[in-house]
Amino acid sequence: MPPQEKHKSTPPVSGVDRIGALPDHMIQHVISFLPAQAAVRTCVLARQWRHLWRSTTGLRIVGLDDKQECIVHDLRKFVDHLLILRGHADLNTVEIKFDKFLEDDVPYVNLWTRFALMHRVQALTLYINAPVDLCLDNLPLVSPHLRTLDLYGVALQERFLDFASCPALEDLKMDLCDINAGRISSSSLKHLSISISSSDWNCRVHVSTPGLISLKLVDFIVRFHKRFETLPYI
Repeated sequence: MPPQEKHKSTPPVSGVDRIGALPDHMIQHVISFLPAQAAVRTCVLARQWRHLWRSTTGLRIVGLDDKQECIVHDLRKFVDHLLILRGHADLNTVEIKFDKFLEDDVPYVNLWTRFALMHRVQALTLYINAPVDLCLDNLPLVSPHLRTLDLYGVALQERFLDFASCPALEDLKMDLCDINAGRISSSSLKHLSISISSSDWNCRVHVSTPGLISLKLVDFIVRFHKRFETLPYI
């Protein structure tokens, strides 16, 4: 009778830190997908990680748990410190997403938006899932780097929608927005989408976008029987 075969033992789990072995720029890319709170917490993982969060190419100012409401007031102090301590690295993407805000929270959100532009953000998302729209400053956006702008649940005014100072902007999306402007203009815009939005402006809404390739309008409510026009850029 052949001798009984010995059971093969399970090889020991390797203690090699494979993620930590990656180059810093790759680790920073991974950290960029985390909520800002979680990204900062990675500093305790190892000495190598201590300052990596300060130079990530993405910034997500969102809640940690999708099941709970994210309130601007709860994160104001954290985000203000984050922006002060963060390095000067350029940002490719910035996402700001909240479910509730107070009136005195509005200047903070506007400031965070301008911070993103100052750091050369290319894709900016502002998503306010609140019962009322958050009113953005009536100031033009100024950025030679911004390519994509995604807005949800915000109130927009005339000067904000003049994108003359955003020569790289190609993709503009507005969902559930209150558009208080008589004109939307951009010489570089290629894709425009307006969904479930409304306007109380007492004149025709002129869209001046000579380079437009695609236009999507879904339930864009223009009161007082105003006309939505697409005019050559002047």
